[in-house]
Amino acid sequence: MSKRIAIIDLDTPCFAASAVAEKRSILVTHKPSNIQKQFNTRTDFKSLLKSKNKLDRLEEYEIVDHQEPEPIENACYTLKRMIENYQEAIGAEEAMFFISGKGNFRDDLDLPNKYKSNRTDMIRPLLLQDVRKFATLKYRATVTNGYEPDDAIIFTAYDLKRRGYEPVIISIDKDSLAYSGLLLYNQDKPEKGVIEIPNFGSLWIDDKNKVRGIGFIWYCFQHLLGDKTDFFCPTDICNIKFGEKSAYNLLKDCKNETEALQVVVDQFKKWYPEATTYIAWNGKEYTKNYVELLDLYFKCCRMKSHEFDELDFVEFVDQYGVKL
Repeated sequence: MSKRIAIIDLDTPCFAASAVAEKRSILVTHKPSNIQKQFNTRTDFKSLLKSKNKLDRLEEYEIVDHQEPEPIENACYTLKRMIENYQEAIGAEEAMFFISGKGNFRDDLDLPNKYKSNRTDMIRPLLLQDVRKFATLKYRATVTNGYEPDDAIIFTAYDLKRRGYEPVIISIDKDSLAYSGLLLYNQDKPEKGVIEIPNFGSLWIDDKNKVRGIGFIWYCFQHLLGDKTDFFCPTDICNIKFGEKSAYNLLKDCKNETEALQVVVDQFKKWYPEATTYIAWNGKEYTKNYVELLDLYFKCCRMKSHEFDELDFVEFVDQYGVKL
């Protein structure tokens, strides 16, 4: 039996352990009277206003986030227990760790909106940087510069598999569901255990009326839909309304990779029948045809299959005999 190796992106557990080790609340100031009061959440405060029929006077209040961290040791202990639990759950004999460093090539992509720029105002745990430093040293993590840990865990897993090992990706990221042949453990859904991602896979609508998927077709779905979390959408430039059910309906009857990829290509061709000019996030003007836009959004939604993968969409589709 081949050696099982856990492949772990430390960014998520570091954030989680840091967040657990602090108490968050909001300090609300009534500007006309300067009276202050603390609430657990904005929802609690708005509920109070609503009960007093004063929700329409929300502009009279100033809301400031308040964070009170516990000792750093608490966060580090939580992180260690999380890592131990992950490895024990999958029966890993070894583990490899990755953590984000400087730069990400996707930050420089000439998108209408800068990649992940919607996260700039997100509140980060006060202990996060200290926990990241601890984790990097404790687990001898590989620091990824120029690309994301998400890229590294995918191409490392493929490399280990080619060398005869049994790598298991430990991630809650839905993007990880798109990489055929890899093993995945979702720490938020431990009851499912370790699953093997199928080659082509499938799409379905869950009991909450949301589209879910796994395998190659899940990547195709993401290429068509984009990702609100990462702040990119292929129809931002053409300004056409296109939701997850639209993407699902286009792909649901596809039987193989070639069919699904052809659907993606044909849809971009419909959105952008002629070269389109737009202003990118950096203020520069670009003119791109549908193939160039396919490539642009491919670089957003697809992770590297090897360290030097340039994520060239034309080369990618050529493997499947798809016509551009």
